[in-house]
Amino acid sequence: MSGSESGSDSDFVHSFVELTDPTPYHQLIIQSQKMINDAFFNMWTIADADSALHKLNINVDKVGTLEGDLDPPVISLNVTSSDPQLYFLVTFTSDTTGQLTLDTSTTTTKSWDVKGWVFSFSVNIG
Repeated sequence: MSGSESGSDSDFVHSFVELTDPTPYHQLIIQSQKMINDAFFNMWTIADADSALHKLNINVDKVGTLEGDLDPPVISLNVTSSDPQLYFLVTFTSDTTGQLTLDTSTTTTKSWDVKGWVFSFSVNIG
């Protein structure tokens, strides 16, 4: 679903945390990888079609340009070590027209179609 379409309630993953009564107990909320990814999906679904959640367009002087349409972002928790603690993944849609263009400091540039590419960024929390 693109951001220009309005999502129905059935598109969202609902949380029941607001329905719990923490008294007389202390409450601890633990978020799983699935919960975080469901929240990213919900944000992506309701975001405008031209928002940064749907489109990437980065231009770095003397390096090049990366642009294209994006699927919902996801995280992958690293449970085998603590460094990095998680990976943040950005996937270009299968029907994207995006390109990675590198400036070779000459009169020509090199371009690649980024359809289906996944960029992963390591993240340490704290």
